[in-house]
Amino acid sequence: NNLPTTAGAYQQFPLLPQGPELDLYVAKFNSTGTAVSYVTYVGGSGSDTMSAFAVDPSGNAVLTGSTSSSNFPQVNGLPFPASQPSTFTFVTKLNAAGSNLVYSSYFTDSGSTQAAAADLNGNVYLAGQAFQGGFDPFPVTQGAYQTQFAASQSLLSDAFLSKLVFTGGSGPSAPAVTGVTPNLGGQGDKILIVFNGANFLPGAIPRLTLGGTTITGTNVQ
Repeated sequence: NNLPTTAGAYQQFPLLPQGPELDLYVAKFNSTGTAVSYVTYVGGSGSDTMSAFAVDPSGNAVLTGSTSSSNFPQVNGLPFPASQPSTFTFVTKLNAAGSNLVYSSYFTDSGSTQAAAADLNGNVYLAGQAFQGGFDPFPVTQGAYQTQFAASQSLLSDAFLSKLVFTGGSGPSAPAVTGVTPNLGGQGDKILIVFNGANFLPGAIPRLTLGGTTITGTNVQ
């Protein structure tokens, strides 16, 4: 518990008891790396681990990973399921000052995230691995590119691409999820977003790379 958190940080002390559990923290340095802007914990009393990180154009930090904390912050997010899973994937946006959460949300207990990105409007994109098990089905939206698992029962997983649109006080909208492995199971571990002007290049698309192979997702409008 010797992490040097800063005054005014969102969470200055860990909530977990002494033991093997892991804490999650975020630190921001100035452009030359000579001074700390903020250092804060983000998490609850269980193990919290981060698998991907991004920064949006406003300087907000986007964190995603997994947690076993029943009291992991839930702020302006998607509804927590009635099944009350003991371990789940989260997505959190910390403000640019490191002093508060823009939102912090349950995402799924049927998948893991390996990549995160943000566009010029602050919308968040997640990529990773969706599983065929879990208390709650993986959140696929109507009209998505692929709405059913294509992986065989022996592989048990598909890659996914999800867009979270922050809508103010109500948190992110329902995630738009796209499977991008029509024949084989896999996981998405990178997202490439091409910017131009106010948003995207016309017809620009996020891409996932699976084992060095680039797989095209759906058009971003």
